[in-house]
Amino acid sequence: MRLRPSRRTLVAISVVATLAATASFGFDRWVRARVAEEAERRHIDVSIASVRPTWSGVRLVGVRARPRGVDAIDVRFDEARVDIARSGVTAVRVAGGSVEVRGAESEIAASLRSWRAGLPASRGESAGATRVPISIAGIAVHWPARHVEASGASVQRDADGGFVVGAESVSVEERGVAARAEALRVRLDADRALRGVTAAKATITYDSIPTPDVSTATATATSVPELRAVRARVAEEAERRHID
Repeated sequence: MRLRPSRRTLVAISVVATLAATASFGFDRWVRARVAEEAERRHIDVSIASVRPTWSGVRLVGVRARPRGVDAIDVRFDEARVDIARSGVTAVRVAGGSVEVRGAESEIAASLRSWRAGLPASRGESAGATRVPISIAGIAVHWPARHVEASGASVQRDADGGFVVGAESVSVEERGVAARAEALRVRLDADRALRGVTAAKATITYDSIPTPDVSTATATATSVPELRAVRARVAEEAERRHID
């Protein structure tokens, strides 16, 4: 025996579906408006492919962001999950994406300085204030002009404001010198001061080491005091950066 839903049941289902669709549309618009408001305050251009509600907050899919006026940097996130409570945002988790950097370092630095100069004055945070934990993982970084490549890049900010920046692998090439690190982790405190650097493996290679032509050039020996001065300078810089 086949049971057919009554007309009243069909109407009720239709009404519920319509209300759900309307609520979803309203939620989407509300989230996009809030994101746009925060992005405008920070002078960041943001676009979002889709907005989906979750039990703990909202899931943003296909996020693209760029500091306004800094065309050399393009940030894309596959998804960002934002946990929301009555008190506001409680956590942000980003998974997957890429950061593309184009151009020379000096030009990018100048654009970033101009962008920061246009930001509103910081209201500051009291000592010991709790920050929103942020977790970003699985990011690929490409900077062809400086031969910088990173995979599995990550950033974590804890409630105390400290940061851990890392990558599964990162490589840099400059003037025939190539440096590569695996499982890199850089620890910073809330004031962005360096607190430590670790890596499972690190290598530095040289394409070639220039050899002076001693047949036509006069060799000049480096004195012992000069060598000691160089060692002292290297040790001083390493101590300042907490590097052995």
